[in-house]
Amino acid sequence: ACLAMAGIMTKAEPLTDTLWDEIEPLLLDHWREVAAFHDQRLNPDRSLYLAASAAGILRSYLARQDGVLIGYAFFTLVPDAHSCAEVVAWQDALYVLPAHRGPLSLRLLSFCDADLETAGVATIYHLAPRDATGLGRLCEYLGYRPVSTLWARRLNGGLPSDSPWVRDLQRRTEG
Repeated sequence: ACLAMAGIMTKAEPLTDTLWDEIEPLLLDHWREVAAFHDQRLNPDRSLYLAASAAGILRSYLARQDGVLIGYAFFTLVPDAHSCAEVVAWQDALYVLPAHRGPLSLRLLSFCDADLETAGVATIYHLAPRDATGLGRLCEYLGYRPVSTLWARRLNGGLPSDSPWVRDLQRRTEG
């Protein structure tokens, strides 16, 4: 499924190695913007994401302008532990390049909602940093309501942030 308007295409696409390589540079920007704990290594488990996508557990959505990736959303689909007859979707990642936020974010989330509903999802949950007021307003506009507060605490002082993956990605995107 896809939606194309004014040079921008929104599309559901299974995650592949090729797509991961394309998304990877945006992951670092995304992490820098929203990470709660910058001492935590950015070291996503590529094989886990690919396996989850292949199993139908992970849904990935892309936004492109003239073929260039400008945003993505990942959702994990799982049975609702509180209502086993229903499937819920948890937003794992949502990122749109800052220059394209606003109407594109609305289009991307609306597209995700429609596709997830078609897939049989009963409830969608979005996680957002506390200062993500734009996402909060967008979710409310789309009919979401705040239902919970997420609390987090790093244990054992966290881990060093010298991830080889981050260093390698920084070298490739700066050069």
